[in-house]
Amino acid sequence: MIAATHFIVKGVVQGVGFRYFVENIASRLDVDGYVRNMHNGSVEVVVAGCDSDLQIIENALKKGPSYSKVDSVTKEVISIDLKHKGFNVVFQEDY
Repeated sequence: MIAATHFIVKGVVQGVGFRYFVENIASRLDVDGYVRNMHNGSVEVVVAGCDSDLQIIENALKKGPSYSKVDSVTKEVISIDLKHKGFNVVFQEDY
């Protein structure tokens, strides 16, 4: 088990490139985890990395890409067994 952070981002965050925005940042930081759209219109992000990288991601989530409108970002520290190294975009049909 490793420590990770679980984020839920609410607002206009689907259909605006939000998952790919997060993937781009996470890939540059070389953190592990995933991002996926949720059925309720929010976006879930789970990321494992050093504290400074997690802070960068949190700050980016609060802004989002240019066409998004982030209303809220909730954060919870969790323990997780990641099945894959790297950062992945998870598609609806995958869960």
